[in-house]
Amino acid sequence: MIAVIDMGISNLGSVLRALERVGAPLAQKAGPADLARAAAVILPGVGAFGDGMASLAAQGLIEPLCQAAASGTPILGICLGMQLLAEASEEHGTHKGLGLVRGRLIRLQATRPRARVPNIGWCDVAPTRPGTLFPTGAGGAF
Repeated sequence: MIAVIDMGISNLGSVLRALERVGAPLAQKAGPADLARAAAVILPGVGAFGDGMASLAAQGLIEPLCQAAASGTPILGICLGMQLLAEASEEHGTHKGLGLVRGRLIRLQATRPRARVPNIGWCDVAPTRPGTLFPTGAGGAF
């Protein structure tokens, strides 16, 4: 069973539908007791870091998530869920994270005057050298 965490601020329905569409093993909204027997855990999320951690704490999910990770259960964080895996975040103050991934989330600083950070939306991308993702190397924008 794939345990999907519902923080009350996440894209839970979209994640469950995506798993169903690709034929993933049974996925269910999970509570603390479910994490010990889960084959994998998905931590989706939308919103602010502090709110996400507060939701996990209110549901008693912090320790079970850490225990699942320590026992080798794969954990996939999506969007905010991935951020919560870090040690801490500076979003709207300083907040402690799950500490499953070393590092802190810090505010990005604009590199040009009037540049918006974070950059949200579509941007043209042009590879500058060959690589795994773009084997043809430099060229037109994608």
